[in-house]
Amino acid sequence: MHLLFFTSTHLGLYIRPENIVIFESTEKESTHFPYSISHPYLVGYDGVRQEKDASIYADVTGWQRRIYVPKERLDPVPARAKFSWKHDIYSLGVILLEIAIWDDFANPDGRVGKTLKAAPDMFVPLMEELKNVPRLLGDKYRDATMSCLKMLEGETGEAVRDEDGVLLGTNYICQVLDKLEAIVL
Repeated sequence: MHLLFFTSTHLGLYIRPENIVIFESTEKESTHFPYSISHPYLVGYDGVRQEKDASIYADVTGWQRRIYVPKERLDPVPARAKFSWKHDIYSLGVILLEIAIWDDFANPDGRVGKTLKAAPDMFVPLMEELKNVPRLLGDKYRDATMSCLKMLEGETGEAVRDEDGVLLGTNYICQVLDKLEAIVL
């Protein structure tokens, strides 16, 4: 099995709110998600590549797009990490945080947007915002969001290294999906 990853990173096609479409649901009988909205879909990805294909190391310009890109993908080209789906997990964490804070981080006039626009390292203010999540949506949501922002680091802080994606997938299920699914409203 070959996993497909996004390759057009020179266009800034990381997961971000503009790439998510949610339609109105036709199933009104259910009391669980999605009772008023349907499942979200990722859109706007014209180019994908197989995991074994070469990664593009092009720059992501514009502070609004850089919000959704982890620092290791913003390093100078010789030190820049090859694109991996853990970078999409980071982007998902930023979106989960936007939902929790209920703010458009790319808005230059917004409270968080002003901070991010001026920040040399966007991870620092994002982690500060994460401190507000437990009182808003609870510890499970915060923990799932933190796991995404830290790209599924192990408990000792080491990066997950995984050649075939099985360990990353397992960690994603345990650290993110299981925690989000355990939230009962």
